[in-house]
Amino acid sequence: MEENPKLERVARLPLYLPSLEDILMLRKIIGLTQAQVAEKTGVSQSLISKMEKGIKHGRGVVPSYQTVKKLYEFYIRELRGKNEIEKIPCAGELMTSQVVYVAPDDPVKKAFEIMKNRGFSQIPVLDGKKNAGTITESCAYTLLLDKTGKRALDEPVKNYMEKPLPAVNTDAAWNTVAEVLERHPAVLVSKSDGGYGIITKANFIEWLMSRETKN
Repeated sequence: MEENPKLERVARLPLYLPSLEDILMLRKIIGLTQAQVAEKTGVSQSLISKMEKGIKHGRGVVPSYQTVKKLYEFYIRELRGKNEIEKIPCAGELMTSQVVYVAPDDPVKKAFEIMKNRGFSQIPVLDGKKNAGTITESCAYTLLLDKTGKRALDEPVKNYMEKPLPAVNTDAAWNTVAEVLERHPAVLVSKSDGGYGIITKANFIEWLMSRETKN
């Protein structure tokens, strides 16, 4: 099947935006009025007002994706620019830059040996700069229990890989990463050079614990 470059581009986009309640909370934390936000973003004050009334009372205007994205990105920039507010780390700051991975044509045995030696529960499968799939410990368990498991160890990873890990951009805020990790064991981080970093659930928990200790 011929690859679709548009679909590959979609795979590199951030998967999540915050809830509308979080959008309202961010404006209040920053301390800007609706009029000030409207002036700085180009989103009309009327729309912001109707959107926020809908959040409070369960009815009102449902904003478009582009509007939510514009407001969210503006609020994050404002927060990062305020010295009195702790800097919000982004995915690029939380990620491990060097991703351990296998290629689609690598033997399954190689993936399993990496998982065993490194203590990983999954490994990304990268085809050049394409996020192609994932090999998991569940796959290893199933294959090794099966009678044909030994033969499968010499077969290419692409025959057994599962769906790829989700990916976010380097500027995705930590709460976006947290939401992705609620559903997945790890998240890839798309870098500007087309490569990837990675944030595992274990790494993220370690960062959260260190943050609590500082506070």
